[in-house]
Amino acid sequence: MVLSGVVGCGSGGASHRHAAAPPAGPAAVCRPGLRVLAGAAGVADTGNNGAPECQLSSGKERAVVNVDASSQPYMRLEREIVEDGQAFGTVRSFAPPQTVGHVGLDAAWLPSLSQLITADARVLVTVTAGGRGMAAPARRALAIRLARAYLAGP
Repeated sequence: MVLSGVVGCGSGGASHRHAAAPPAGPAAVCRPGLRVLAGAAGVADTGNNGAPECQLSSGKERAVVNVDASSQPYMRLEREIVEDGQAFGTVRSFAPPQTVGHVGLDAAWLPSLSQLITADARVLVTVTAGGRGMAAPARRALAIRLARAYLAGP
């Protein structure tokens, strides 16, 4: 009998996460974010990781919130942070992850992606924020507000 295995190291990003078994349908994922982004129109969809996501827009602010209810959200969050910070080469061409305090069990802002990733004991939440003319601090602040709305408790 011959056994073979494949070992790989991938990069971070929502497209590399496990398929989710969402706690509710995609339409339900838009409700919490609507209270955070005033006057927002939300479109429910399924992300490329199989998890429900909500695409929000209000004026110049835009965000996509992906709520992944697959198992072990904290472990996957920590792995995502480490993988995003890895640079293979002698010159780093992107900003490393930045720790964000008081959001979920842990959280990191990924400046090169305008993305916040965080988790509680139930879900891994990824918020991609942007919009016309939005400066980096405004994108980060919007992502933090939205992430808090999707996490259970403070």
